[in-house]
Amino acid sequence: IAVALAREGYDLALTDLDTGMLKDTLADPDIAKRKALPLALDLRSQASIAAAFEQAVTAFGTIDLLVNNAGHDTGGRRRFDEGTMEEWESIIETNVIGLIRVTRVVIPGMIARDRGHVVNIGSISGYKPYAGGTIYAGSKFAVHGFSESLRLDYRNTGVRVTEILPGMVRTGFATAR
Repeated sequence: IAVALAREGYDLALTDLDTGMLKDTLADPDIAKRKALPLALDLRSQASIAAAFEQAVTAFGTIDLLVNNAGHDTGGRRRFDEGTMEEWESIIETNVIGLIRVTRVVIPGMIARDRGHVVNIGSISGYKPYAGGTIYAGSKFAVHGFSESLRLDYRNTGVRVTEILPGMVRTGFATAR
């Protein structure tokens, strides 16, 4: 996503819990041609989110496009009773609450300028649940409902809302879960 946006001429504020994880992305030749700011961001912390976005606004002036792409599925595919409450809470905290927190920080500026675009990366699991994916699928159902409602809230403004629903994608997600 970052490379595609860089190719389209966007400057980038790239976030990760561990900015070291952004090293390969920042080394991409298309991203190297743009202004790219790596920022530490913990979706579980409102203070971390506020600090990261304050740095982004200082560097870029405005945030015109927000791509909510963070997510996880701690423990992988297994039956609901086989996971712990801490694991399930962590998925909801990141996939749903974190997305809402970040959107809430960015959207007032978009409303004030009457322009902006929020892109939420959901999942086909938000439509088609699967065995062993109770909480992950539930979190993606929540992202879908949030995205649809947000789109309706701002339909008569210059703020756009898009949800992307990938299926299986070749990334490190499955091995990291």
